[in-house]
Amino acid sequence: HSTSITAVNVVLNVGAATETVEVAAEAVGVETTSASVSLMNKAAGGTKVQVHEETFTPRLRDYFPETLYWSPSVITDPNGRTHLKFKLADNITTWKMTVLASTKNGEIGVTDSEIPAFQPFFLEHDPPKVLTIGDLIDLPVVVRNYTAQAQQLNVEMKPAAWFDLEHPGKQSVLVSGGESATAVFPFRATAMVKSGKQQVYAASRSLGDAIEKTLTVHPDGMEQHSTVSGIIRGSDNLSLRIPPDFVSGSLQAKLKIYPNLLAHVTESIEAGLERPYGCGEQTISSTYPSVLLLRYYKASGISNGPLQSRANRYLNLGYHRLMNYRESVGGFSYWGHGSPDVALTAYAVRFLSDASGFIEVDPEIIQDAEKWLVGQQNKDGWQPRYGEDDHSLTAYVTVTLAESQKQLSEPLKKSVHDVVTRALAYLADPHRRLSDPYGLAELAIALNLNGEEQQASAIVITLSKLATPEHGGMYWALERNTPFYGWGNTGRIESTAMAVLALSLVTPATVEGRQLIDAGTLWLLQQKDHYGVWYSGQATVNVLEALLKGVDSFKPADRDATLNVTVNGHVKPLQVSSRADAPVLLDISHFIQPGENTISVQGSGGLTAASVQVVADYYVPWAGTTAAESTRLGKVEALSLAVHFDKTDVRAGDLVRCAVDAERIGSRGWGMMIAEIGLPPGADVDRRVLDDVISNSGWEISHYDLLPDKLVLYLWPRAGGTK
Repeated sequence: HSTSITAVNVVLNVGAATETVEVAAEAVGVETTSASVSLMNKAAGGTKVQVHEETFTPRLRDYFPETLYWSPSVITDPNGRTHLKFKLADNITTWKMTVLASTKNGEIGVTDSEIPAFQPFFLEHDPPKVLTIGDLIDLPVVVRNYTAQAQQLNVEMKPAAWFDLEHPGKQSVLVSGGESATAVFPFRATAMVKSGKQQVYAASRSLGDAIEKTLTVHPDGMEQHSTVSGIIRGSDNLSLRIPPDFVSGSLQAKLKIYPNLLAHVTESIEAGLERPYGCGEQTISSTYPSVLLLRYYKASGISNGPLQSRANRYLNLGYHRLMNYRESVGGFSYWGHGSPDVALTAYAVRFLSDASGFIEVDPEIIQDAEKWLVGQQNKDGWQPRYGEDDHSLTAYVTVTLAESQKQLSEPLKKSVHDVVTRALAYLADPHRRLSDPYGLAELAIALNLNGEEQQASAIVITLSKLATPEHGGMYWALERNTPFYGWGNTGRIESTAMAVLALSLVTPATVEGRQLIDAGTLWLLQQKDHYGVWYSGQATVNVLEALLKGVDSFKPADRDATLNVTVNGHVKPLQVSSRADAPVLLDISHFIQPGENTISVQGSGGLTAASVQVVADYYVPWAGTTAAESTRLGKVEALSLAVHFDKTDVRAGDLVRCAVDAERIGSRGWGMMIAEIGLPPGADVDRRVLDDVISNSGWEISHYDLLPDKLVLYLWPRAGGTK
């Protein structure tokens, strides 16, 4: 009891924490808050005292994976027990957990469980993942209150440099108990950004929530890429041309130094996953670089390479995805339904045989696929399902079976040996007159694997005479389609890679042979695309196989080097180690200008196998204001893609119909097309329509992938085009 004012200051600070949750029977709720309270009591003499309470400060939720935890192989103790620890995500959801277990004697058990993740008050913030500069979005943020009391809340969108709020970023929202309300925040995307952060907060005095999501904003225009590659030697210059009308601020250019051949393999492990992998062939090709890297580590005696765990993880993922394409008869199909494909099944056998050295692969899967291949051989070889028989498919399958027969047991081993012998006799018949470099290279490899070195050497002599010089290197032209329907420049890369591989395996250690291998390798290094791979999965895997065969001969000295990178007269020193197993990157965006750009790298020192690539990504203005037809012309073929929307001025909730016409002009380019159809932000694509289109298209449309900003269609257009 006193007539004076008593001030009580209470401060409670609990810092933000990341909690690792061990999941047992029930979900564990973790809430971390910070709060400050300043309280003034009323004096006995009747003096009024102001009471001030600060609002609740919530923990920021920013981790929203689609898969919380995945492990292909968990070893238990002798009693079948194990413990796993993982970070619980920030999703408000119920996670479904599936566990499949097996014993040494083949017993299998499966169980499902659920992990609910919930809090009584939360926000739903779901912005479009991809925007274009200039897009104006009225973004709804849903406030859900599952408590018993009404809550008066301040809802706020934090400002960021890449967007402008059209209205004040703070709103006051009243939400009744057990109800929800919506706060709308109009904002305009104003700057290009990758993984730009957008934060939304909501808080009352007693509770709150905060969410951070990431968005990508690109310029308003068509994305373009320019690349140039070369070998670091002397004072050679690279010339990179940038169109003068590119969208200002959109240019991003980087220079990549590959200190050795292995750096190309490590880059392709991640780069390959950026390409579509919706079919069986793409699934294998996106995973194969991991096998090649692990194989190199093993052959080099490297027990714990820097990328070993990542490569093993990707390999396990790829193996389990591939099982979705296995048919009951033993072969593999492109889409996991329908008839198996001969070339794809041979590719799967090759991949699984290589992968079995690093992960657990069911040997019966490989044997069943080989039995199916044996049963598909006609009197001489294997015939392609479509297009002209040029014997390359027979040569390809023969290589696969010739390589795998050493690991087989009877009676399958004898069956495989018989079909290999019969196929080689068919291919080596002088009347066949094989002249295509791809088929000749495969035949030379198959003969060598079968112990027929003399015949293989004779084929290689013929192959050597077909090399064509270009830009200091050598390439082998592709006269026909590959077994995976490669053609054009990509087919030429495949053909050259196979020729280099055949020369490396068969050619005696002569100066001339080594020079030809080196020249082919140099040409291949000049062909990388802006992703860091070689345009297609088949081309990339074949090139990496050829490069790894040459690692020893290109082995650099164990030393560091200082390189002087000159871009349009601007010099930038760069330290590079010959032991680096990944490319060294340098941002040169500020030095690149419209028109011709001159780039040189000097001072290679001990980097005897070093190469350089410059990649420039930029946008150019659209040719028109609406969707139009696009035709890409080449030396041999053309692709045509036309996209038509029935309306371009739309409001929220409007139905927009899109018509797509795709066509391969010409007759030689058999195979699949991948068509990418851009989607506006916030568009909700009706999957039922897509499913109906696929089911009614016969063999023309096989599959689709729905991404945040595009629809990817896998097509096999009929003559005259597919609609």
